[in-house]
Amino acid sequence: MKLVSSLIFSLLLCGGTAFATPVSTVHVDGNFGFRFHDESGAITNRVMFGNPYRTEDASTIAFELNLDRDTGTVTASGSAVGLDFGTANVRTGEAEFGEVTGSWSMTWTDLVFDNDPVSGEELIAIGRDGVGFGSLELSAAHFDTDLTIALEARETANANLWGYLTNDGADPFHFLLGQGPDGYVYEGEILSAWIGSAQSFNLNGGNFTLKGDFHGETVPEPATVVLLGAGLLGMALRRRQIA
Repeated sequence: MKLVSSLIFSLLLCGGTAFATPVSTVHVDGNFGFRFHDESGAITNRVMFGNPYRTEDASTIAFELNLDRDTGTVTASGSAVGLDFGTANVRTGEAEFGEVTGSWSMTWTDLVFDNDPVSGEELIAIGRDGVGFGSLELSAAHFDTDLTIALEARETANANLWGYLTNDGADPFHFLLGQGPDGYVYEGEILSAWIGSAQSFNLNGGNFTLKGDFHGETVPEPATVVLLGAGLLGMALRRRQIA
């Protein structure tokens, strides 16, 4: 009886993370980047918080996602110091305008929980018809004033990366938390989400719009790692006692 109880307890410890909870927090190691577009549509500034694409001095930032399965919502929030590259290439060029301090909160709503049609693994959230809203606050020496920009969800423009998930671009998504495509800059379970400004805003006397995206790799909760380790340790100790 003790053996059965110990095995059940160990299995529960190992499998406890597989049970879905209505509300959870997901930690992300990634980046948040966007472009300012002037009234003609031309790109005037590229701002990056975390920049894993650089050939040198690659970096990432940490932020959180609060996921609510019952309501189908996910909120991304965080703050960091980033760099304004102007129109330079963010992969190789130097920042033209120095540092930008930013904080953000973005919520995607009407998300659908589904399975990957190829691998069968769960896509924690994939939003095709979903909407979103939030805000971005920016401060930099080269801005005339601090900015608060209203945000909304937008569809991905690089559908070629995602293949069947976007039906070859016919049904692009707004938000994805699941297995990333082969060859992507992040591996394993990833976040990819897209945003834009809800309306134009004034910056240094000119009107601009914003387009950007969040990307990253999810980081296991410390408690999850401890829980899994405890379960494996329990099974190992039990086997040792039996031997």
